[in-house]
Amino acid sequence: MGYLNAEVPQMATVQGGFAAEATSFRSTLSQAESSAMQAQAFHKGESATAFQIGHAKFVDAATRINDLLNIAESQLGEAGTTYVSQDSTGASDMDAASAAINTNPM
Repeated sequence: MGYLNAEVPQMATVQGGFAAEATSFRSTLSQAESSAMQAQAFHKGESATAFQIGHAKFVDAATRINDLLNIAESQLGEAGTTYVSQDSTGASDMDAASAAINTNPM
């Protein structure tokens, strides 16, 4: 047990909220990709070439954003785990120090 464990539920809530928002954003990117694929049929000639270049840039950006969302989600999970672990270690150290002080009463 740690001394600061009151923050653990909030950290779990933040991580869950971020995961939900990331999922929503990924869905939005997927819908945009689907719409772009449907719109591609309307472009001919130079317009089609420009569209394909723009679409390739969009796909690249969407891939990078997805990677960043994965990293952020992972780091939020690690932060919660590290917080709990460090808090428990600190509490154990405090308990050991307190016990050592109390064994030699004056």
